[in-house]
Amino acid sequence: MADEVSSFCNMTQTQADVQRNLLNSPELFATTGNPQTGNSSTITAGVRWSLSKHLQAGTVSKLADANCDSYRVDAKLAEQTKNVGQRADLKAIESMEPLMRQVLALANEEVKKEQALMQAKVSTLTNVKDAFDARDSIRTQLASLVQTRSRIGEQLPDAEVPLGELVRQSIEAKAEVANETSQLAAQSAWDVSIAAGAQNDPRAQNRTQPFVGLTVSYSFGAPAANRAANKVAGLTTQYLNEQRDGPLQQYQRAIATVKGLVEGERIILQGLEERKAFTDATLERLTGITTDDGQRAIRQTRIERLASEAQIAGSVARLKFLQQWIERNKPI
Repeated sequence: MADEVSSFCNMTQTQADVQRNLLNSPELFATTGNPQTGNSSTITAGVRWSLSKHLQAGTVSKLADANCDSYRVDAKLAEQTKNVGQRADLKAIESMEPLMRQVLALANEEVKKEQALMQAKVSTLTNVKDAFDARDSIRTQLASLVQTRSRIGEQLPDAEVPLGELVRQSIEAKAEVANETSQLAAQSAWDVSIAAGAQNDPRAQNRTQPFVGLTVSYSFGAPAANRAANKVAGLTTQYLNEQRDGPLQQYQRAIATVKGLVEGERIILQGLEERKAFTDATLERLTGITTDDGQRAIRQTRIERLASEAQIAGSVARLKFLQQWIERNKPI
């Protein structure tokens, strides 16, 4: 994302350089004829510099900066709103992974135990195969967690910024873009230009005379244009606050989505806790059974219970993150 924003800003600044260099440079001019004297043979040449264009060049730079800031904030806002679920998953994985490694260790022990029992002819090939299948399933789940953690960790931004602040920055940046665009147009309503050069009249003994001139122009629409330009930022802010797909609505949809994730996670957590309670009750009923099948059931149930604890830990971590996210990003 940082490379994308930098590329956009470089492109925008370079485009602004084209216009700024033209506006901020003196102009070479040449004319024939003199409308004041009616002499069509007069040749005038010189250099002209415009104060209005000089100021417009500065506004072009401000406009480019405003466009860059707006793009940067919008990219950050989109990045943050779409990555809430991934951040929650990352928190869940961080809580689940250590417990799943313990589950895998127990499953490995169970495989070794069943192999030893088969050697002692008190276990069957089916029991050994079931132990291997259970161990491989747990290993696959752990590998998936590790891969997902690595993939999500590389994609997520380095730091999370509260969405309310990003929304405010986004609206302010867009309002500044609109304001600078309007100011740029309003600055063309007047001009003060200085010209210097020489004038030659072939009919008047071909004499060349130097000159320095000052030209002032002013549009009677300038006051109204300036008043309108000064209103643009406020009107833009109002529009963005009401825009269906604007930053504020994008923020509100993100809040609603996360609230839905919270409700869904609560349902999942309830199911996991019920399963854990059933596993605990099963293990309690198996306590005291000393037969080979009973001991096997106890070992398998312990593995299932630890696996349930891992899933519960992940669900609790995910739920906690989502709830804290909503608290950090209270509606504005």
